[in-house]
Amino acid sequence: MALMRVFEPANAVELAEARMLLEASGIHYFVEGENYFAAGGGFISHGDTPVWIQVDESDVESARELLRKKAGS
Repeated sequence: MALMRVFEPANAVELAEARMLLEASGIHYFVEGENYFAAGGGFISHGDTPVWIQVDESDVESARELLRKKAGS
Protein backbone atom coordinates (compact mmCIF):
# COMPACT_ATOMS: atom_id res chain seq x y z
CA MET A 1 0.00 0.00 0.00
CA ALA A 2 1.55 3.28 -1.11
CA LEU A 3 0.07 6.55 0.09
CA MET A 4 -0.12 9.56 -2.21
CA ARG A 5 -0.96 13.18 -1.48
CA VAL A 6 -4.30 14.33 -2.89
CA PHE A 7 -5.32 17.48 -1.01
CA GLU A 8 -3.72 20.28 0.99
CA PRO A 9 -6.39 21.85 3.25
CA ALA A 10 -6.05 25.58 3.91
CA ASN A 11 -7.59 25.37 7.38
CA ALA A 12 -9.22 23.04 9.88
CA VAL A 13 -12.65 23.47 8.29
CA GLU A 14 -11.40 22.30 4.88
CA LEU A 15 -9.75 19.35 6.58
CA ALA A 16 -12.99 18.39 8.35
CA GLU A 17 -15.00 18.69 5.13
CA ALA A 18 -12.53 16.56 3.19
CA ARG A 19 -12.55 13.92 5.92
CA MET A 20 -16.34 13.82 5.89
CA LEU A 21 -16.45 13.35 2.10
CA LEU A 22 -13.80 10.65 2.05
CA GLU A 23 -15.33 8.74 4.95
CA ALA A 24 -18.80 8.90 3.38
CA SER A 25 -17.32 7.46 0.18
CA GLY A 26 -15.47 4.69 1.99
CA ILE A 27 -12.03 6.01 1.03
CA HIS A 28 -9.42 5.42 3.72
CA TYR A 29 -7.03 8.30 4.29
CA PHE A 30 -4.16 9.57 6.40
CA VAL A 31 -3.56 13.19 7.42
CA GLU A 32 0.12 14.10 7.24
CA GLY A 33 1.04 16.92 9.64
CA GLU A 34 -2.39 17.07 11.26
CA ASN A 35 -0.99 18.29 14.56
CA TYR A 36 0.05 21.54 12.91
CA PHE A 37 -3.55 22.78 13.01
CA ALA A 38 -3.62 22.50 16.80
CA ALA A 39 -0.26 24.21 17.20
CA GLY A 40 -0.83 26.85 14.55
CA GLY A 41 -4.23 28.11 15.59
CA GLY A 42 -6.17 26.29 12.89
CA PHE A 43 -5.29 28.34 9.81
CA ILE A 44 -2.42 27.98 7.40
CA SER A 45 -1.38 29.14 3.95
CA HIS A 46 -0.73 26.66 1.15
CA GLY A 47 2.91 25.71 0.97
CA ASP A 48 3.81 26.95 4.46
CA THR A 49 3.26 23.64 6.21
CA PRO A 50 3.19 19.93 5.39
CA VAL A 51 -0.51 19.27 6.07
CA TRP A 52 -1.79 16.89 3.43
CA ILE A 53 -4.50 14.29 3.03
CA GLN A 54 -3.07 11.09 1.61
CA VAL A 55 -4.89 8.08 0.19
CA ASP A 56 -3.85 4.72 -1.18
CA GLU A 57 -2.62 4.98 -4.75
CA SER A 58 -5.59 2.89 -5.91
CA ASP A 59 -7.96 5.60 -4.60
CA VAL A 60 -6.12 8.68 -5.89
CA GLU A 61 -8.34 9.46 -8.87
CA SER A 62 -11.59 8.85 -6.96
CA ALA A 63 -10.46 11.00 -4.04
CA ARG A 64 -9.25 13.85 -6.26
CA GLU A 65 -12.48 13.85 -8.24
CA LEU A 66 -14.57 13.86 -5.07
CA LEU A 67 -12.59 16.72 -3.55
CA ARG A 68 -12.57 18.65 -6.83
CA LYS A 69 -16.36 18.48 -7.01
CA LYS A 70 -16.57 19.86 -3.47
CA ALA A 71 -14.22 22.72 -4.33
CA GLY A 72 -16.34 23.61 -7.33
CA SER A 73 -19.62 23.74 -5.42
